[in-house]
Amino acid sequence: MYLWFALANLAEREVSRKLESKVFQLFGHVASTFLYIEQNLDPSNVTPDLLTFLKDRITRIGSPGAFDIQGNASTITQSGEGERLFLESVNSLTKLLGEVRFDLSKYFKKDQSVGSLKF
Repeated sequence: MYLWFALANLAEREVSRKLESKVFQLFGHVASTFLYIEQNLDPSNVTPDLLTFLKDRITRIGSPGAFDIQGNASTITQSGEGERLFLESVNSLTKLLGEVRFDLSKYFKKDQSVGSLKF
């Protein structure tokens, strides 16, 4: 939801489409990350520690991740003030999604070749 709110904030400020495209790109990253995990996670490796780890990572994707993007999108002006902070929060969430994928790869099925999606 935070990403939708970020798009609304950007639209209200009539900022560059370049910034809106960053949020749309994040929708794709989030969706592909969850799809990648869903398709490759080996259920026999699920432990309470893994579930705790997943809960923490998913929480971080929402907040501070997407929450910061939404907040920073609301501070951008038409003159470009606030843009740097917004882009930093986008990059931070993109990096976090990559870390989640990497950290979870040790729980993936070993008997199949696992595709590699890069951001």
